[in-house]
Amino acid sequence: MHLTRAKILHAIAQAAHYIKGKYKPGSYWEITGPGGWASGGCTALATYALLQAGMATGDARLGPDATFIHRALEYLVKLHPRGTYVAGLQLAALTSEPMSIRGYHRAIHRAADFLFESEHKNGAYDYYWNGKKPHEAVPARWDNSNTQYGVLGVWCAEAGGYLYPPISYWRMAEKHWRSCQNPDGGWCYQRRGASTRSMTAAGLATLYIVDQYLHPNLLDVHRPSSALERGLSWLAKHIRTKGNLYYLYGLERVGLASGLRFIGGHNWYRMGARIILKAQEKPGEWNSGVTGASSNVIPTAYALLFLSRGLNPVIFNKLSYPGYWNLRPHDDQNATAWIGSTLEESLNWSVADIHANPHHWLNAPILMITGDKAVNFNARQIARLRWYVQHGGMIFSIAEDDSRAFDQSMVQTADQLFPGRSMVPLPASSPIFNIQYPINARQFPLAGLSNGERLLWVHSPVDLSAAWQTMATVTEGADFQLAENIDLYATGEKKPTTHLNFSHPWRAKKPAYELNAAFMHLAGKPAGGNPPNGADVHALTRFALRHGVRLDCVLHRYADFPSPARYPVAYVIVRRHGGLTAQSRHAIAHYIRQGGRMIVENYYGTPTEMKQLRSFLTREFPSHPLHRLKRSVLLTSEPPAIPIKRVKYNSYYDRYHRPSGRLPLFEMSFHHRTAVIVVAVNASSQWIRNNYWGTNAMATSSARRVALDLLIKLARESKNGLRTIAPPENLALKKRQPARMAPIAAPPPPPEPVVPLPPTINLQ
Repeated sequence: MHLTRAKILHAIAQAAHYIKGKYKPGSYWEITGPGGWASGGCTALATYALLQAGMATGDARLGPDATFIHRALEYLVKLHPRGTYVAGLQLAALTSEPMSIRGYHRAIHRAADFLFESEHKNGAYDYYWNGKKPHEAVPARWDNSNTQYGVLGVWCAEAGGYLYPPISYWRMAEKHWRSCQNPDGGWCYQRRGASTRSMTAAGLATLYIVDQYLHPNLLDVHRPSSALERGLSWLAKHIRTKGNLYYLYGLERVGLASGLRFIGGHNWYRMGARIILKAQEKPGEWNSGVTGASSNVIPTAYALLFLSRGLNPVIFNKLSYPGYWNLRPHDDQNATAWIGSTLEESLNWSVADIHANPHHWLNAPILMITGDKAVNFNARQIARLRWYVQHGGMIFSIAEDDSRAFDQSMVQTADQLFPGRSMVPLPASSPIFNIQYPINARQFPLAGLSNGERLLWVHSPVDLSAAWQTMATVTEGADFQLAENIDLYATGEKKPTTHLNFSHPWRAKKPAYELNAAFMHLAGKPAGGNPPNGADVHALTRFALRHGVRLDCVLHRYADFPSPARYPVAYVIVRRHGGLTAQSRHAIAHYIRQGGRMIVENYYGTPTEMKQLRSFLTREFPSHPLHRLKRSVLLTSEPPAIPIKRVKYNSYYDRYHRPSGRLPLFEMSFHHRTAVIVVAVNASSQWIRNNYWGTNAMATSSARRVALDLLIKLARESKNGLRTIAPPENLALKKRQPARMAPIAAPPPPPEPVVPLPPTINLQ
């Protein structure tokens, strides 16, 4: 089954529609009558799943203000839980988003008090509690399934800032899960029995929670948790399932808590999503996967939870490399949680393996490298880091314990990534220090590596992760604010891509058209010029191929323009402060006079640079002024061009320039032909979905379409510029097309001898 993000979103919408259809005013999603220990559990689970789906998809119809969800929340606020499952899911639903319902905080404390008092003396939970003997389960039995949901509910209340459990609560929970772990590393339903997938996932998810509160100060100790390691090892060997939705929800909790994208060599989200979509019986409905479920709403809610929570955006990838990369195991997690709370979004983080394909790292805009020892990457690993940066990612490195050895190794790695460039101290005017929160640059002497347009690497020689690890939001609040500034810079104040990002699948068409184009990068000094980013041009080439156009590209470094006969169209990216050199001006004028057509992009997108381009063209071609292109140019483009109704811009340009409906395109005619089209804003850096703050640029969708349309427009006007390729599939169809027989002439009646005529083939 080919899994796509569109299929995931469609399944989420169907599941939410099914659960909504089962809603009954007054009884909500309840099957049993009120008063039992399970009363309210189905409504709590369904409400929790719908709220998570709304946050993942941004659908306001699944928010707390939706009429049917708001009424269900009012029911949960009035609910007095009598069972562990009910209390845990009630807290999970009520703490998903802040709400303004009367009695809201009182309901959270009431459910949490029930979980505190019903906890067994060994840290475990039973199905229910009669309310008579505090701190002791009655009857004296427990199981790990109930215990998982008991700790989950308390953690949800604590993570939302509604209450602060005593440290003894987490110690009892840790003691329980460590004591009942099987020798093979897994967990069973109770103390004795074979390890199971669902209970192992429950044990791991719970230990990740309690470890966050019991061991926050591992600042100088390089030791992983043996219980977690053994549990992950067992789960990696037994990760596959045929459709246990209860287990898949636990697996999703493990994946998000650990930040692991792969468990046992399997991408756990893709694996689980395939299983869930395949197990769907009817549109939006699952009728199996949860043992003892009293309604199909329960397995459908578990499927919805897995699909939606797994799609939460990822903002940080923490690089895993040989060495002490995880000295602070909760730094990334806590920083992400703090940023998500301030932005009111559900955000995730994940671990990126240095040995993995860097394409997987692009699910997050920032790759974080931490450590307190020198790191020596080999040539292949350097190439992976370079590929990630060239395709739109940014590296953020932190020297833990202010390690001088790690600091120097990062500077050396940056030099190897991009020879000729070096890290320089970031000025106080950098967006990193002021995009959202004002940060004192003297307190955080950051260094940065830039390509002139955006920061490729930000390095902190001072320790930031210590404050994140200990969650010192009060005493070290600036450390968290700096993390959010870096996130907003890398995403351009836009919502990051969804977790484990699914790119839209496409199949390259057999090209029907072909054109030759030269891409040039004029940076001023011939010795310091660089060719255009190959990743940018490659992204545009792939986009063109999707629309049946094959680009024969050549990348040029200096002003050595190709012959117009070979490359009649040139895309020139000008990124030179202070104007072009005399050599570049002469080469451009010579190329145009020889019959070439050119697209000139104002790389920085500033009015000053645009004024210099105008001045140069006016000086070289005084009788051929620039004039703005009308919108009809892109609306009435002939195939294979793509009509564009409106050009969109990135958030930075929208904030500071207030773009109008006019196109940022200017045309110069020379000898009754279009010779130059000037793009007034940046487009080329957006071909790879680069949303960095501080760039005056088009949005990615518009940048690709405008560039392809302009190339096609100029190539169509050139002699042999846009060539039509005979589609080979059409020729093959003609060869296999069955011949149609023409009517055979009727023979004359006997007795005259008749010579039959041969059949004729109609080729029309």
